[in-house]
Amino acid sequence: MKPLAPLSTATALSLALSGPALAQDVTIGVSFDKIEPFREAQIKAIDAAIEKAGAAQQFLNADKDAQRQASQVDTLISDGVNAIVAIPWDIEAAVTMAQVSEASGVPFVTMDQAPADLESVAYHVGGDPCADGTTAGEFFVKAADGQPFKLLEIQGGLANDNGIRRSRCLNDALAAAPNITVIAQVPTDWSTERAMIGAQNALQEHPDLNGIYQPWNDGLTGIFSALEARGRLVPVGEEGHVV
Repeated sequence: MKPLAPLSTATALSLALSGPALAQDVTIGVSFDKIEPFREAQIKAIDAAIEKAGAAQQFLNADKDAQRQASQVDTLISDGVNAIVAIPWDIEAAVTMAQVSEASGVPFVTMDQAPADLESVAYHVGGDPCADGTTAGEFFVKAADGQPFKLLEIQGGLANDNGIRRSRCLNDALAAAPNITVIAQVPTDWSTERAMIGAQNALQEHPDLNGIYQPWNDGLTGIFSALEARGRLVPVGEEGHVV
């Protein structure tokens, strides 16, 4: 396995195409964990890269279901795709999917969400979720400036790499600041509604809440709704602002 640092969606496709000789004879199986605005942008990038390469595509969406995604990968293999590019929903299930795919002679490339074992895949293209969490933690430490600070941690999906490592590395960074109290950790499985409910509950219990860690873009709408309902959606720099 050759792990790759933050590279483009087009790079994932080029890696999938690296084995077959002629792109016009190639079909790439694309397996997504879910559809949301960020994923839609990734789909557009993949579509453009596949079209530019002159290859064909077979796209399937697992809709946040690891078992469905495994079945869809089996279908892609049975349909004779030449390679698979996947964003796995579950990091453990991703290892099995990769092993099945590789055993069938189909290179398995992951992007965005890393599998539990990087050695199981041909390539992985993604960012660094630990760096995301660390940067956020360091920001809260700076914002607290040594003063008592109540923080709500909204967690993403704890069955995948991004959710696990963002949370772990956030808390590692916060360990340097005993003045910061994490009043709750709310697992959401990347659900905006769960993020909103978690924020509502935290604000009710802790009306003096100082900060909220929100690990993915789409969840912000739920957080903003909860803050607005409590009269805490206050601009940066004004009294009552929640970091």
